[in-house]
Amino acid sequence: MSIQSIRSSDIEATVTPGPQSKDEAGAERVGRRASAWLAWTLWALYLIAVYFSTYLVWVNNPQAFVERIPGSLLSYALSGLLPITFGALIVSRHPENPLGLIFCLFGLSQITYLLAQQYTVYSLRTASGSLPGTTVAMSLATQWPTYLTVNLFASFVLLLFPTGRLPSPRWRPVAWLAGGLTVLYTAITALRPARLELGVDGLVAYNPLGIPGTEKLFGALDTIAGILYTFVVIAAVWSVVLRYRRAQDEERQQIKWFVYAAALFLPALVLSFAVGLLVPELRLASASSLLPILDFIVQASWLAAFSAVPLAVGIAILKYRLYDIDLIINRTLVYVPLTGIVAGLFAASIALFQRLAQALTGETSDTAIIISALILASLFTPIKNGLQAVVDKYFKENPQYNQATRCLWRASNCVRTNERPITTCSPVAR
Repeated sequence: MSIQSIRSSDIEATVTPGPQSKDEAGAERVGRRASAWLAWTLWALYLIAVYFSTYLVWVNNPQAFVERIPGSLLSYALSGLLPITFGALIVSRHPENPLGLIFCLFGLSQITYLLAQQYTVYSLRTASGSLPGTTVAMSLATQWPTYLTVNLFASFVLLLFPTGRLPSPRWRPVAWLAGGLTVLYTAITALRPARLELGVDGLVAYNPLGIPGTEKLFGALDTIAGILYTFVVIAAVWSVVLRYRRAQDEERQQIKWFVYAAALFLPALVLSFAVGLLVPELRLASASSLLPILDFIVQASWLAAFSAVPLAVGIAILKYRLYDIDLIINRTLVYVPLTGIVAGLFAASIALFQRLAQALTGETSDTAIIISALILASLFTPIKNGLQAVVDKYFKENPQYNQATRCLWRASNCVRTNERPITTCSPVAR
């Protein structure tokens, strides 16, 4: 029976879970406890790595310490904090879902590179590379752990979200191809003879695992792998589309959270492109002092976009306020165009009134700003109401439908989690 055929005022769901032996229940509890310990141990290691990375950045270059804080240090630390935190939560609550472990490894790899880089700099400067673990740190400074987890993140998160399983067995070749390309990318990065990016002038180091004379071979393999991986990512994105078309009820809400977070990459990409076009103009206009500010804004936009993905995935899998996504999308569709319209009208009205003032008095006047503000204050509510009406016409949640969905989900959730023997959903008032 489809959920559309159920009258929301007549819902009465009663579910009794099946029998489960004490041995099975005990083994499940032990497995969950072990998974939680592993996840939060990785989270603690992440915080320790952040501390030592910060200390080494200060020891290696105290003068540039303040400059590095808003740069690489914050980027690597914050870009990994949300993934590893939500990954630990997912592993603790749903150890059967591999997405939690992928997020934990992704967060840990971000700070591992910075720690290895700074330890390499410290060892080469203070002990000519004779400190223990220098070779390991130099190999990690090639960023192969980052490439490993980023490729897992870009392909398997799309393929496995939100259930932790592929959409169907027919997607196994795509998963195997993604795994093989991930291993290939990691091997190329780990074994390619290349100079390490240490960020210190005058300090030169090379990959200790690099195989001499393989530059052309690895370059060709990198090109082939890049082309194949592009098709993998396209297929993974298509798998999300197919999941959404086939999904019902809570799974559709989960995918909405993911798509909403992924959409934040678009403004970050547009902002990066716009700043790239402005850089030559600013240099010609001797306004290079604005470049650090613009660079910080671009980094912040990308950081926000990357952070939104684990946040949305965590909310979707943990099912915390899952149905709020409809309201968030509704408000976004209203206030983003509203902001653009108001900003455009404000700029146009100021330009118009300034030209009128120059034509009448020969001088610019602050009166144009006041008049423009008054006009926009009077137009703000009508514009907002008009946009809200358009959005509500094409995108508006059905409260009774959502209540019916939530009641049925609570009832079926008892069988999966064995939390309560009986769940009764109260009727929805007409």
